[in-house]
Amino acid sequence: MIKIIIADDHPLMRESIKSAIETNSSDIVVVGSFSNGIEVLTFLEHTVPDLVLLDIDMPELDGFETLKIIREKFGDLFKVLIFSAHTSNFINLRIMQLGADGVLFKKSTAEELTSTIRLIYKNSIMLNNPVAYKMAFDENKLGLVKLKNFNETEISILRLICEQQNANEIAVKLGLSANSINKYRTILMEKTNASNMAGMVIFAIKHGIYKIPD
Repeated sequence: MIKIIIADDHPLMRESIKSAIETNSSDIVVVGSFSNGIEVLTFLEHTVPDLVLLDIDMPELDGFETLKIIREKFGDLFKVLIFSAHTSNFINLRIMQLGADGVLFKKSTAEELTSTIRLIYKNSIMLNNPVAYKMAFDENKLGLVKLKNFNETEISILRLICEQQNANEIAVKLGLSANSINKYRTILMEKTNASNMAGMVIFAIKHGIYKIPD
C-alpha cells in the first residue's frame, strides 16, 4: 500500500481528494489529512508516509515553506506531489526547484491523480506539466552543455530519467543491472549539482540534453 497524507486548507477539498483516491484505487491509503504546513511537519516528526500531497495556498505555513522545510529536514525520505490551482510558469518552476517530485493541477481527474501518485512512488518525475520545465530555458544562453564531463551511458540514463523511466526499465534498455543504474543516478546528481531527480531534469532541459515533446 502507498501511504499518503493530504494537506489543503479547505476541508471539503481534503474530503473530496480522499474520496476520489479511495474510490479509484485499492493500493493507495490516506493516513493523514491536514489544513496547514505546521500540522504536516508535526505529523512527519513521528510518522513517515510514502508521499505528501501538498497544496500551495495554506494559512500559517504555506506549501512553499513547508516543502522547503521538508527537504531540509527529511531529504528524500518520501515523495512530495504538489496539487495546485496555479498555472503560472514561474510558480511551478519554483516548486520543482524547491524539491517537489511533481506538480498536478487541481482540475485533473481522479484517475490522473492516482496514476500520478503511483508514478512518483516508483521514483519517476511527474512531467505531465511541461509548462514548469519550459521556464528552465534561458533563451539567450541555451546551448548544449560541454559533454566532456558526461560519458555516453550517463547521458543516456539522464534522458531516460527525463522520460519517466525507473531504474529497472532503464536497466533493461541499457543492458545493465538496476543496482548499476542507481549508482549512475547518484553520480548524475553530483555532476548536475542537483539535490533530487527534479533538479536533474531541469538541468537536462536547460542544457539541451532533453527536450520535452510537443
